[in-house]
Amino acid sequence: MNIKIYQVDAFTDQLFGGNPAAVCPLDKWLSDSLMQQIAVENNLAETAFYVSNSINDGYELRWFTPEYEMDLCGHATLATAHIIFTEMSPTNEEIKFETKEAGELTVTRHKENSLYTLNFPARPTTKADLPDGLLQALRSVKTPIGVYKARDYMLVYENESDVQQLSPDYTALAKINDVFGVIATAPGDEVDFVSRYFTPGASIPEDPVTGSTHCNLIPYCNINNQDLLGTLPSGLSNTNIILNTRFPNGSFLIDTSQLIIDSGAEEKCDARALSLPTGWYISTHELQMGVRKQAENSSTHPLAIEGSCYFIAEKIGILSQDIHVRRFSKLIDSGRALLNMSVHFGCSQAHQNDEAIMYLGYLDERYQPILVEQPVIRTNNKPFQFKSRVASIPIGTRTIKVYIGASIPNSTTTDILQYCVFDAVKLFIFDNNSNP
Repeated sequence: MNIKIYQVDAFTDQLFGGNPAAVCPLDKWLSDSLMQQIAVENNLAETAFYVSNSINDGYELRWFTPEYEMDLCGHATLATAHIIFTEMSPTNEEIKFETKEAGELTVTRHKENSLYTLNFPARPTTKADLPDGLLQALRSVKTPIGVYKARDYMLVYENESDVQQLSPDYTALAKINDVFGVIATAPGDEVDFVSRYFTPGASIPEDPVTGSTHCNLIPYCNINNQDLLGTLPSGLSNTNIILNTRFPNGSFLIDTSQLIIDSGAEEKCDARALSLPTGWYISTHELQMGVRKQAENSSTHPLAIEGSCYFIAEKIGILSQDIHVRRFSKLIDSGRALLNMSVHFGCSQAHQNDEAIMYLGYLDERYQPILVEQPVIRTNNKPFQFKSRVASIPIGTRTIKVYIGASIPNSTTTDILQYCVFDAVKLFIFDNNSNP
């Protein structure tokens, strides 16, 4: 018997990054013991096995660690979908997986950028008692402010540094009864929350990226359409701290597609002159806002959030970009579509009336306006403050117009440098379906 085995690094676009999973396509199910032996041989966090379902309109999917069969695994589901999309069914746009305990899972491919969206079930937690010895095994110098449990225990800490300081004794952790996995989470310094995931007794004691824990984390947040934040905090070096976005309670989507072209202002970047970024249009007659490379050892301008360039305005200027969302029309017209718009922006403290502005417009099939939102404004702030907002996308929307810009009155003081800056401009679309 010959069985193909693929290894896929999920949740990353970097070689040797993300979370690796093995994927084994099967013509028919093997015995549980044989699949377990294959998972032991692969020695990865998860090995996924799949077969076509009985009516050939989807697949049955199972996941095994080197120790046991899992009831749900996010990164191995993404890895399996990637193999089916790229190796088996290159014309498919959606894959449905039937699982033993997690129900139906759907993965959608966005062909224009070969990125994927995963729909996973919510798994709300309930309050629980702290197991004896757990904090000692985690070597936690701080006490969590809340303890919850579903499949895994979830310890909620007061702040990000409390999560970073954990340094588990995995031998001691594996000896604690009734602990399958442990999630440690807290509000982030620059994002909504951070998390780490420990699996006592497993061959991979801490997952580098864990999809299934979000089935607990997101319902716990239960933000009811408040702001989403999902950008890498500057200076965060611990790669085991996983950054998350928050979604409304219920079924959720992990959307890996970023819709804005040149969101970090890296293309056409020139240190010598202001240039118009790719995909963006200037709304004034003169180029008063554009892309600039950060200055070396500059004390007057900030460092970029992404790469070495950013958007800058030193006078009044507005840049705009059209995001065509026709492929989301079914979702939008169902009334369930949400978007998350985020940006790092702000102005120098040179003048109290300087304003950095971000806002959205929604256009219909004929490019006629449906709605223009009130601007989100940063005024006289230290550059690169983070802001994110969530909004429902109006029914009938086919184009979303993204605006970033600045209003900088002429200063009466000639020796004060005035400017507003923008970087890491992001826009994502999500399904607000709470009844999967």
